[in-house]
Amino acid sequence: MNQRFQNELFSHLLHLPVPFFMDEPTGQLMSRLLDDATLFSAILKAIFHNAFLDPLKLLLLTILLAYFNLRLCLIMVVSTFFTFLVIRWMGQRLREISKRIQEKNAAIYSFVAQIFSNIELIKSKNTEKEESGRFYHHIDEFIELALKTLKISLIAQPILQLLK
Repeated sequence: MNQRFQNELFSHLLHLPVPFFMDEPTGQLMSRLLDDATLFSAILKAIFHNAFLDPLKLLLLTILLAYFNLRLCLIMVVSTFFTFLVIRWMGQRLREISKRIQEKNAAIYSFVAQIFSNIELIKSKNTEKEESGRFYHHIDEFIELALKTLKISLIAQPILQLLK
């Protein structure tokens, strides 16, 4: 599914007018085509796989549990509510950081594309060291954002395990 989606997106991009390519940074387009398309495909697969079966399973199991043990069912409903709150908090934070990660990733793609397309100028001005420093800075910011994502996951996992 991912390959087909990327092929269709690439074909669509090729048919866009030239001014579109003047307004959009090359790195942003590359990031959308190569990274976002893969992520989008995985999300769609997970949604369609889980969105229909999981709520039905949850409802049936809750009814069954209530039939056998109402007190245990109430405990499960309360813990599910708190789990939902943790997941919601984590989702909001991850969404904010993911947006920043995508923007940083696009900036890195644009930066690298710009450097490689102007390599003769960079070499003639002898600015390789400065450009390397700028690249390292971009990568450091990207890693910092990725670590924030990891930190949120590491905080939320024990809480979710406790509520299970």
